[in-house]
Amino acid sequence: MSSTPPTLAASRIVGSTNASLDDAVSNLSRLLYTNDSPSSQHAVFVSEWTRLLDDSIVQLDAAIADASAVPSLISSTTPCASINEQKTQRANLRRLRDQVQSVNSTVRQVPPEIWQQIFLFVHQSSDNGMSVFDRRDPVYRIGQVCQKWRRISHHCPRLWSRLYVDGTQVSNLSRGVSHLRTVLERSCRAPLDFIFGYEGSSRDEEREVPARLLSLLMQYSSRWRSAEFTGLTFLEALLLRSVRGQIPHLQSVGLALYVEDIGSERADMVTAFEVAPELSQVNLKGIPLSQVLLDPCAKQNLCSLRVNHSAAADLMFSCRTPTLSDVLRTYPKLTNISHRRSFLDAVTWPTPPPLDTPRTVYTNITSLSVADGDSINVISLPNLTDLDAGFGGRDFVEGLFPCVVSLLQHSRCRLSSLRLQYAEWDKDSMGVLLSLVPDLETLSISSGGCRRLRA
Repeated sequence: MSSTPPTLAASRIVGSTNASLDDAVSNLSRLLYTNDSPSSQHAVFVSEWTRLLDDSIVQLDAAIADASAVPSLISSTTPCASINEQKTQRANLRRLRDQVQSVNSTVRQVPPEIWQQIFLFVHQSSDNGMSVFDRRDPVYRIGQVCQKWRRISHHCPRLWSRLYVDGTQVSNLSRGVSHLRTVLERSCRAPLDFIFGYEGSSRDEEREVPARLLSLLMQYSSRWRSAEFTGLTFLEALLLRSVRGQIPHLQSVGLALYVEDIGSERADMVTAFEVAPELSQVNLKGIPLSQVLLDPCAKQNLCSLRVNHSAAADLMFSCRTPTLSDVLRTYPKLTNISHRRSFLDAVTWPTPPPLDTPRTVYTNITSLSVADGDSINVISLPNLTDLDAGFGGRDFVEGLFPCVVSLLQHSRCRLSSLRLQYAEWDKDSMGVLLSLVPDLETLSISSGGCRRLRA
């Protein structure tokens, strides 16, 4: 394949001898290998060259037509060879004309701001954000298309501010830390939304990776807006205390402890989020709410709370688990709450009190997920639209249906979604339940192989 630039070859075909014109052609040739916008000089030049190439193509078409119409008196193969050469030359000129015209393509005229919005749309299609240590991530692939796209993507902070930091993908720690630092620097001053995860062993000698990555993330805590930590040991969660008072913009936090991190009693508390004035969403897994100190402002700002831990966690932390009523009293602005504890044995929900028994009314709650019946027997939720109840452990939940029916009778809410897990039920109780939810759109009853039907 010839190394001659295509437009320079075109200039020779049409017989250009102007040195400055050849320089312009050479510059235009380099432009063909990028997606950069052409200058005004290039735009004029492209129009002129397109005209010249079109004239050359017309001349070749005429020559081919003449050669095809006049039979050769010398040899029967000569005309065919000449015609084939001319057709090949015409095809090359057409290809060169298309390349030259591509310089004025509308795609090259798209402003960088529009490209950034398109890149962000691709980025936002990912649920967890950009996978920092996965070179196949769309954010990296955008920068591999051309130099222009790489420049634009590297100067789009929002593209690098929604991150999934999976420590288990790091094979070389020093390179991994350096790479994460580069990504964080490209995010400039944009608010950071990230998920930090590590699925490795809880052995101390294997925890250097999450510790180093976590330490680097904490240096940028002043820009944290949403932070979710999964697979941390309790000791690593305690290390987060260094960001206490340095997370002024944190609105959402998630903390899920390593599943096997159950050992001796834990007396310390996680204090990292004790000073977070904008905190409005909290998601805890594997650690009781009583073990995490929250900003006093959270009593007025917290609108979503999810707590999920096992009964063994209560023993590990030697703490009293707040009841649902305790939580609702402490955080009166809650609209979405999931309050769950998992048990190893079957769970029996208490018998609900008589219908005329007074209940505490909470008008803000629209979504409730709960695993025990003690608390829902004393509350009324008139604006409840989403209810998820049950899941006692390895066996069915006895008494769940009566408690749910009693809650709906008192609340008189317009429930649209209902999920009951590990529920024991019969046809009569199901009929009563359905009569209380005329606006129901979604109904899910799972049994885990333990459902019992009674005629």
